[in-house]
Amino acid sequence: MREVADDTLERERSLAVVLNGFAALAMLLSGLGVYGTMSFRVARRIGEIGVRMALGADRWSVLRGVLAESATAVVPPVLAGLLLASLGNRALANLTFEVSPVDPITLVAVAAGVLTLALGAGLPAAWRAARIDPARSLQP
Repeated sequence: MREVADDTLERERSLAVVLNGFAALAMLLSGLGVYGTMSFRVARRIGEIGVRMALGADRWSVLRGVLAESATAVVPPVLAGLLLASLGNRALANLTFEVSPVDPITLVAVAAGVLTLALGAGLPAAWRAARIDPARSLQP
């Protein structure tokens, strides 16, 4: 009986492995995208960040500002994803097993994971911005 059950669920398990692989790839690519975008934005704003630090902004406020910008860039897509997930719950119903497609714990966990990924991807750019030397950034 165990062999029959394993054979019956083989297709679903294979599909789950493939979908998990694509999800991991999507998370990696989104993290790289946020990292690249934040690095570019920090590089373009070196002069502005240098002026702020020269006028008295401390490293932690610069770090918080860049991380807040990173989170702000990701919140609208996360909200859109939550909306689309709740609208597309009927299409997802046959792909989930013992989990509701609109399970609030799962949706909140995924949203928190994406926001954490965005903050983690923005952290190197924020750290680089916080270490800017104001005197060097203001030189022509």
